[in-house]
Amino acid sequence: MEQHQLDELREILVVRKNDLQTIISGNEQVLKEQLSPESGNESQLDTNHPADMISGDPDYDKEIALIKRERAELALVNAALARISQDRFGYCDECEMEIPFARLKAIPFTKYCIECKEDKDAEAKLRVGAGAPQTNPHDVSQLGL
Repeated sequence: MEQHQLDELREILVVRKNDLQTIISGNEQVLKEQLSPESGNESQLDTNHPADMISGDPDYDKEIALIKRERAELALVNAALARISQDRFGYCDECEMEIPFARLKAIPFTKYCIECKEDKDAEAKLRVGAGAPQTNPHDVSQLGL
């Protein structure tokens, strides 16, 4: 990979990292406000414990799922930035071949080439089809790997 391509991908990752940190912070603030007794929500004021205020609340569950997903993506972005600084970026973790620039530009934190990712996806489908437990729809392990 050429240096200008690496620089371009590093910049994309840094921008995404900053965006994710801002998004996560904002979503965490929303959750704090939802848990605050001063929020004015009468159903919340009638409860004795903060956990009781949010149990079964689909908005709360959605916010938690989003934060988990965003944190997982942030971890992937940070790992990609670490690979750049260690001169290990852009190579498939599975076959060790260079990942094409177009794939990295689309998913700059990916650790796999297209072929290895497709193989991993096919293996996962086989496990699910063979009776392995199905994954949670909010599972972040499938994020762009």
